[in-house]
This record gives sequence, C-alpha cells and structure tokens, in this order.
Amino acid sequence: GFALGREPLRRAVEGLSSPLGRVDRPTLGVLCRDDPAGGAVIEQVAEGTGAQKAGLAPGDVILQIGDHPVRNQIDFAKAMQSQRIGERVRLKIRRGALVLEVWATPERG
Repeated sequence: GFALGREPLRRAVEGLSSPLGRVDRPTLGVLCRDDPAGGAVIEQVAEGTGAQKAGLAPGDVILQIGDHPVRNQIDFAKAMQSQRIGERVRLKIRRGALVLEVWATPERG
C-alpha cells in the first residue's frame, strides 16, 4: 500500500481551497536518476533554483534530505513531498569521494 504523510495532504487541502485552486509542490530544481552506488545522482540543475543557490551540481549524489534517506530517485521524490516550500532543509550529498552537508530551500514547483 501507499500512504500520504501529513505534509502532502495539508498542502493539497490548502492548495485546492486557495483562490487559485492549485496544489504547489516543493522542488529544488534538479533532474535526478538512480545512482548505481545508492542515492539520486543529479543530472541537471535549473538556473536560479534552490539547488543552484545551495551549490549543487551535476554529478552530486543526494543521499539524504532532512531525516529521509535517499537510496534512489523514488526516495528523492518521496522525501521532497514532505518538505515545506521556503523552509531550508539539510541535504547530505556525495561529491566524488567526499560526503558533504549543504542547506537548500525548496521552492514552489
């Protein structure tokens, strides 16, 4: 089965009842794919997005978003759904042989 967490459900209710009647989703502005060694490897970073402002780059591998481990691009998408637009989140990334922590701010997508 599949269960929605509180945050995506709250966002859906607020969005659908807003004057615009749309549901916004948090995004960092990256395109990812599964990394064979685990994680979600960044293929593209969009200009001016939270990811670019945080210094993320193609080839970086996202291992964790907040408290959510990221083993693949599906985990990445699930972890992003629980984030709040405009609130900074800690990311653990692998860049080459280094594991780094960076802070990024999800934007409206």
